Amino acid sequence: MKQGERCARDAAKAEEILKRYASAGKMMIGGWDNPWHSYDAYKTAKDMGLTHMFMWGDRGTFLPGKRAGEGSRDMEELQAWFDELGLKAVWQTGSDMNSAQAGAFDEDLRNYPCVEGIDLFDEPRYPALEMLKGVVKNFDDKFGDSLLCYFNLLPSSTPDEELHSTYAQYIDKFKEIFEVIRKGRRMVSTDVYPLLKEGDVLSLNDTWLTNMYQLRRLADETGAEFTMFIQSVGFNGHRRPKSEEEIRFQVWTDLCFGITGYIYFTYANDPNTTGDFTYTETVCNKKGEPTDKKYFEGCKRVNEEVHKFAPVYRSFVWKGVLVSYGDEGSTDAGLAALGKYALPTADFLKFYQSSSDAVYGVYRSADGSDALAVVNYTDPCLGLENTVRLIFDGADSVLMFRKGAWEYCRAAEGMFEVTLGCGEGVFLIPYRS
Repeated sequence: MKQGERCARDAAKAEEILKRYASAGKMMIGGWDNPWHSYDAYKTAKDMGLTHMFMWGDRGTFLPGKRAGEGSRDMEELQAWFDELGLKAVWQTGSDMNSAQAGAFDEDLRNYPCVEGIDLFDEPRYPALEMLKGVVKNFDDKFGDSLLCYFNLLPSSTPDEELHSTYAQYIDKFKEIFEVIRKGRRMVSTDVYPLLKEGDVLSLNDTWLTNMYQLRRLADETGAEFTMFIQSVGFNGHRRPKSEEEIRFQVWTDLCFGITGYIYFTYANDPNTTGDFTYTETVCNKKGEPTDKKYFEGCKRVNEEVHKFAPVYRSFVWKGVLVSYGDEGSTDAGLAALGKYALPTADFLKFYQSSSDAVYGVYRSADGSDALAVVNYTDPCLGLENTVRLIFDGADSVLMFRKGAWEYCRAAEGMFEVTLGCGEGVFLIPYRS
C-alpha cells in the first residue's frame, strides 16, 4: 500500500472512531459572579465560551412573574438575551451559614426557561446538613422535574472546628442529602484552589487532588454531576493566574477526575475585601469587561478546546486515576497522597512513565473501549515540559486530542510517546487499526 493510500485509510478510520463516540454530551462552563445586567456583558461571557452564569440577584432588578413576560424589565431581558445567546442561569441563594433560610428563593424563577437550576446552599457546615435534607426533599418534590439542585461543599482543608466534624463525617452526612432526591438532577462541587503564593514562594495546594477524588466518589455514589472551580482570581495566600497555561493546567487536571463542568471563580468582579478575604482583579470587572485582554483570550481558547472534544469525552465514563513520578521539577504537591487512592494499573496499559509528575484519568466507553486523559502535573510557573511514555496493550494507533484538534498517531507494538508542554493535557483513545 502506498503512503498516500495508507494515510487516507488511517484518516478514514480515525473519523469512523470519532463518529462512534460523538454523543450529545456537553460541558458546563460557568462564571461565578455575574456582571451588572447588560446585553454586552452577557455577550462577552458567551464569547469567552461560558454556558452558564451563577447569578446574584442584586446585580440587576430580577423580579420574576407568575408567567414569563410578566416580570420586571431586567428579568424579561435576561430571558430574552440568554435565549438568544444560548446561556443558562444557576440562581444563587447565598449561604447564610447555618440559617434556617437556607435554600429560600423566588419560586416564580421556575417560569423562566433560562433558569436551569438553584444553588441551594454554598459551603454548608455540618450542623446545617440535617436541616438541609428537608430543604432538598421539598425542592425535589416541587421543582425536581424542572430545576437542577446544586450544592458547593467546603474543601477538605477546612479545620474540623470550623466544619464541626471530620471531613469524612461531613461527606458521609452529605450523601444522605442527595439520597432524598428522587426526580431531579443534582450537581456537586467544592472550591479548593490550587495556585498558591506565600511571599515570593509559588506552589500548588497539596489537598487539591485528593479532595477532587473524594468529590468524584461522592458524585458517583449519589448519581450527581461533578464540577470543579477554576481559580481565576488571587486572594489570601493564592496567586492571581495571569496565563493561559495556568487555566489549561487546572482544567486538564480536573478532566483527569471525570468532571462534567467547571466554573470560573470569580468571573466578573472588582478588587474587593469581603470579610477576611482580599480579592484581586478577576477575568472581567463588574461591568463584564475583560480586565486583561490576553488573559481573557487565553481562557477563551481553553474553553473552545473543551467544547470541541466534549461530545467524545462525555461518551466515556471515568473509572479512576493513575499517577507517575518524574525526576524533573517534582514537588509532589499532593501526588503521593493521591497515589493511595490511585488504581494499581489499567488493563489496557502495559507501561506508563513520565519525566516529570503526571496524573492520568482512566476512562471506558459503553462498548468497552478505553481512553486516557493525561496532564503535565508540574506547576505552570516552572515552565517545564513533560515527556510521557506509554505502552498500550493490543493497540497500534492512538487518536490524540491536543489543544483543540484531533491527531492520528501510530503506536507500533503499542508504544506511544508525547511531550506535554507547560500546563498541557491530552486525551488519548488507543485502538487497533
